[in-house]
Amino acid sequence: MTTFAPLVTDRVPQILAPLVYFYTLPITYAVARYRLMDIDVIIRKSLIYALLLLILLVPCYALVIWGQLTALEKLVTSSLYPHFYCLFWSAFIFLK
Repeated sequence: MTTFAPLVTDRVPQILAPLVYFYTLPITYAVARYRLMDIDVIIRKSLIYALLLLILLVPCYALVIWGQLTALEKLVTSSLYPHFYCLFWSAFIFLK
């Protein structure tokens, strides 16, 4: 009936498994309401990191698209995804 490992067997259907996600709602409410774990600092830093990531990532991604259009005279979308992931993770790693 739950998703906890010792209680789960193949014979018991996990019909209540989607309800496990509702555990996060009271925890989120408590953190926001009573300012537990200094959430303001976490939100501020995450917004700053997200903004810096976009500032670094968007020009690099535009450069890749411009380079493809210049060199190949068309946009190859299948090669854009690996470039995006590479740029995203490199910006994320070097941001720290």
